[in-house]
Amino acid sequence: MAITKEALYHELRRRIVTLDLPPGTDLDEVELTGAYGMSRTPVRETLIRLQSDGLVVARRNRGVSVAPLDVGTLQCWFEAGPMIHRAVVRLAAYRRRQEDLDAIRGAMEELEQAMAVEDGTGMVLANERFHDLIGQAARNPYLYASYSRILADHARIAELTYGYENEVRAEDNKDLTRREHRALYDAIAAGDTATAERVIEEHLNRAADTLRHVLERSGEVLADVSLET
Repeated sequence: MAITKEALYHELRRRIVTLDLPPGTDLDEVELTGAYGMSRTPVRETLIRLQSDGLVVARRNRGVSVAPLDVGTLQCWFEAGPMIHRAVVRLAAYRRRQEDLDAIRGAMEELEQAMAVEDGTGMVLANERFHDLIGQAARNPYLYASYSRILADHARIAELTYGYENEVRAEDNKDLTRREHRALYDAIAAGDTATAERVIEEHLNRAADTLRHVLERSGEVLADVSLET
């Protein structure tokens, strides 16, 4: 059954950020046209759009594949992520409007509902939406472009770590996540830039710590990688 180009974009993006399409997966235009009942032109345009998001890569004579999420990628993410996150939440605290706060709160409540029923994919997508709406509230198109790229891998990292968090002290971790998101929302709503920056920094520090444990368990070698935020 055919779908629209916009629907295809959101479907492939969802599958990539939730790791249903793991890093390195080949994305063949012909296979995608058959699977989704579309011509090659909208499929190609969708892949180009995903490439601009940083979620797929095109290599000469090797086609298109899902972007890597390797040690080098994680190193770059943890170098750039905290700086961009802090800038975004600071501007959001300055510039948020009531409609922004309503939308952010809605995404926060969606995340909490997904956590309550242990819907891992729902948690990842609601978490990404929560942060994306904060990025929109900052109202800086240059910063938002970089932030969107950061959030794409933020979601993939979250998919890795949620499974671990659900196995180890699951309820404590869920409660802490709820409190962190609510504290960030409250700080932005109050226009409290200092608290917003502190909360996001603590949140990212915990994400880095959890990711270390995940990679240690999976046998990844991190000798040359610093995940300091």
